[in-house]
Amino acid sequence: MITSDDNIRMMQKRLTWTSFHYPSTQSWPTWPSAATPGEDQTPDPYLEVLCNVLGVENVRIARRVEDMDQAAYIVLWGSADALASFQASALFPVFMKALPFENAQSEANYTSPSRTIGLQFDHGFNMDTELHGRVTLNKFTGIATWESWHWSMRNAFNGFMPLGCMDIARKRPPMRCWCVTWVDQQGGEQQGMWTPLEGIEDESEVKKVISRGDEHARERWEFLRWNEPTYYGATREREEESTKQPGAMQHWEEAIQRYMPPVQTWAQERWDIEKPYFPNVPDEDDVEIDMEELDLDEEDASSGIEEDGNVPAGTR
Repeated sequence: MITSDDNIRMMQKRLTWTSFHYPSTQSWPTWPSAATPGEDQTPDPYLEVLCNVLGVENVRIARRVEDMDQAAYIVLWGSADALASFQASALFPVFMKALPFENAQSEANYTSPSRTIGLQFDHGFNMDTELHGRVTLNKFTGIATWESWHWSMRNAFNGFMPLGCMDIARKRPPMRCWCVTWVDQQGGEQQGMWTPLEGIEDESEVKKVISRGDEHARERWEFLRWNEPTYYGATREREEESTKQPGAMQHWEEAIQRYMPPVQTWAQERWDIEKPYFPNVPDEDDVEIDMEELDLDEEDASSGIEEDGNVPAGTR
């Protein structure tokens, strides 16, 4: 069960999404069993310069389903400060050069910070353990307050699932299938309303901080995961079946219309995200869910996200 403390800890982290070119003819890499090399070992061939970088908690890669040569290198950072320190270090341009960029015309393009998108957690499933496999990514931009985004989102997606997939939403306890994030602005300024909460211990005061905010441009990424095959039947195959149904995109568009305003632009992408593979370690998808340990509120059935005061809930 995700608590308010868990949410606050996750808000302090950053997920970076760096685009790069990765030929579809090249197979997924395999991580060695030890992420940090010893004295007689060479660095991990995929972690590259991130070996021993402070703050790196998780590394993944992704391919875009619609364009398999388009890839993303995904890193979960322990804090925004850890990410900022790395971006200011001499290792950052080395890291960027290791990720080929098809349209780069100069070294400046290769190492441009704009290639790396910083995402701040707002609410939803755990970005550390549950962001893998087939993912539907919706990118939104708009101008509004945080609260306006929140309520418009609930109106648009409460009870929503892609066409032909309502049986997944009806399962009990509900699947926590969405993750909502905000894109950091240039220089690391966040666009969401989750401000640093150091020194604030009273929960009511935290909620006041969350609800404040001015009306300005924001970019928001929302992830829908398809990686719970055992109990929920949320699989890559179900996602593909849904997208092929007549009216599938119209079904999405009707929901997005209820999201306008504040949403002004919307783009949808489909990604396959590969988590690190370590030999002799069972895949998360092969581990059965212990339903007795799941403790989700029945009121979350329509959304799969636990509501906690001002934390958005009904987003499906």
